[in-house]
Amino acid sequence: MHSGFKVGTYGQEIHEMREMVLANMGQYAHGNQPVQHVAYAYNYAGQPWKTQYRVRKIMQQLYNATEKGFPGDEDQGQMSSWYVISALGLYSVCPGTTQYNIGSPVFRKATITLEDGKKFTINATNNSPANVYIAYAV
Repeated sequence: MHSGFKVGTYGQEIHEMREMVLANMGQYAHGNQPVQHVAYAYNYAGQPWKTQYRVRKIMQQLYNATEKGFPGDEDQGQMSSWYVISALGLYSVCPGTTQYNIGSPVFRKATITLEDGKKFTINATNNSPANVYIAYAV
């Protein structure tokens, strides 16, 4: 959809509205933290390839290693946390549960050491900026 908006009861454009327009991703306003799970909703609709495409696009387009590398307010690490977990190819859509969604990892291999000392390894064979889709293997 178009990135147009109405200011509504705010009475003026606020920074989240402007950031949404600048990101050019339709009505998706990543800098407004309550919507950061939306890209993962395609998993629930049986279309995980759309989640993988959108998550990778968000990471590539909205994050970078400059002074303007976050697409919104860095509220107590929220933007950084979204990126780090998403870059691993995971996301906790419902925090506080043990369920994680699969996204699109940016690393070919990553190993996480769990609190009990066990290792959790993510292997993304043939991973690249152009190859963002994954096949699930357990």
